[in-house]
Amino acid sequence: MELQPIRIGLLGYGNVGKALVKLIAAQREAISSRTGLDLTIQAVAVRNPEKYPQLETMTQRITTNAHDLVISDDIDMILFGTNFLLKDFSIKYSICNFYSL
Repeated sequence: MELQPIRIGLLGYGNVGKALVKLIAAQREAISSRTGLDLTIQAVAVRNPEKYPQLETMTQRITTNAHDLVISDDIDMILFGTNFLLKDFSIKYSICNFYSL
């Protein structure tokens, strides 16, 4: 079976975001064999990229602009690793517009 790539955009890399990345890495083969999906963390949006130098080896892109990540053509799925972005109206607006297309 050929795997379907799923490029994930992760919003936030605090306790929840780190746990999501670890879980995806640890269960990647099991997820692939059960679902046929190849999950990859394509991009991560954080407030302070300098705080997370380890992200450079885990993802293709690190950004502070969650809005651009949400509407990006190279992202198939958005995962929320934080709740601070939900307070930002522009992020809510981006997600609503993205899914209404």
